[in-house]
Amino acid sequence: MKTTTKGLSMIKQFEGLKLTAYKDPVGIWSIGYGHTKGVKAGDTITQEQADAFLKEDVATAEYAVFTYDSIYHWNQNEFDALVSFAYNIGPGGIRQVTGAGSRDKETIAQKKATADELLAQLRAAEDPVNLFDQLMHEYSEDTGLAANPEGYTTSKGQMVAPFEEAALALKDGEISDIVESDFGYHIILRLPMNPDTFRADCILYLGAQKIEDMLESSPPEKTPEFDKLDPAAINENLAALQSAIQQELQAAMGQTGGSQAG
Repeated sequence: MKTTTKGLSMIKQFEGLKLTAYKDPVGIWSIGYGHTKGVKAGDTITQEQADAFLKEDVATAEYAVFTYDSIYHWNQNEFDALVSFAYNIGPGGIRQVTGAGSRDKETIAQKKATADELLAQLRAAEDPVNLFDQLMHEYSEDTGLAANPEGYTTSKGQMVAPFEEAALALKDGEISDIVESDFGYHIILRLPMNPDTFRADCILYLGAQKIEDMLESSPPEKTPEFDKLDPAAINENLAALQSAIQQELQAAMGQTGGSQAG
């Protein structure tokens, strides 16, 4: 099965054409219809080269979709749509959406329908930000949600490209349309940055990066004294010290409370 002319037109319309190298929203050099392989600053191509790159990249996307054809038996419209999807986010997106072939068409369609319904609720809500928080905790399948109940603070390159591009295009308080990535379907709410929190996170990140650079440039060397250390004894001493400090604090608080009562 091959992508139809209509399918190719859909990819071209979505990607747009640029004959001079440019950086996409996540900073990756691209050219033509979103081609990235071997592209660098200052590159230029002709329309014919752009079409050749498109053919090459579409073939990669087609292979990713056709891999699961024996399971799903795609019709032409499904094939065209999935090739466009794989072209945009990468071949791995097909594996993720299909659960590596473990999900049936009905399950995939149901997940998309659920996302559509949730987005409709948010669009109609008087307080979409508050509703977003409720729906996120009820429906999200994000395994990182428990550790990040208030959402994520990230920098460029940390999230998958479709998610990051959509998030960067939003204004504060704005909710995205449905975004498809390797991990499934997303609805994104962009919140304003807290300067104090952001500053603290930057300090921690830069400090950790500095330590990592120092360790790489000057790796620590073990001495004979290091081999004499007893981890179990160290942990025991630390536990005893912590207990002693806690007891002193409790005693001090008790004396303060007694003085105030008298």
